[in-house]
Amino acid sequence: MMKYSALALVLSLSTLAQAAEIPEPEWSFELQGSVSRQEYAKGTLRTWEAVLSPAVNLGNLQLFVDAPYYNKQADFSGAVKIYGPRGRLIGQFLATKQKQFEGMGDITLGGSYALPLENDDLGITAGLTYKLDNGDAAQLLGSDSHDLSVSLDGQYTLDKLTLQTGIGHTWIDSNQNVAGNADAYLFWSAGISIKPVDGLRLGISYSDQDEPYLNAPDQAITRLSAGWDISKILTLKAGFSRYAAQDVAGQPKTETSLGVVWQL
Repeated sequence: MMKYSALALVLSLSTLAQAAEIPEPEWSFELQGSVSRQEYAKGTLRTWEAVLSPAVNLGNLQLFVDAPYYNKQADFSGAVKIYGPRGRLIGQFLATKQKQFEGMGDITLGGSYALPLENDDLGITAGLTYKLDNGDAAQLLGSDSHDLSVSLDGQYTLDKLTLQTGIGHTWIDSNQNVAGNADAYLFWSAGISIKPVDGLRLGISYSDQDEPYLNAPDQAITRLSAGWDISKILTLKAGFSRYAAQDVAGQPKTETSLGVVWQL
């Protein structure tokens, strides 16, 4: 079924486009750079990441591509777990001390449609994404699977506070057919953020998902985040995440990250 996923993505986005009475396209270009460090019981995984994200806005419809490039350094022996959107586990890898990996990650094609609402404080967005498997899973650069995801996200702004929630479902077509692995996941999240001063936003969020395989540990993650808009085109971001299943071998305990977003 997954071989028709790309076609389904194009047709679905085309349907949204026709329903939206598309105006003139507005192109945008975003480049994100970040460094993160995951702490495990027996070591660390440090990741430098650059993501190129061209996009086009057609009224309420946005089409985009996310193309990541990684440099990863594993400094421990044991299982490294690879995570996708909203904390969804997409694979794992056995690493040995002082290994380094570099290259392109899995490219994602997607689109989102902001539902037209009369209330400016309320926003609801439907999303559809298709993840390729071009990244080398043996080098911690990909998940060795094609993923088709649908999602529905909402937010409500009240003065300086914003409440956020989301739910989605992913179908997996994996080249690693291991007994007990799931071929579909339900994921969800909720969060709140505050804007104490102009240009600065602080937030906390919680995300979880279905078990990726039989008797898997808890996949819940709690995240603290901060974003500072230095200018209209430049934003600094920082984050700290704590994983629920900290005592499970191969499961990260915490993750810290620092990044910059440049957008035209």
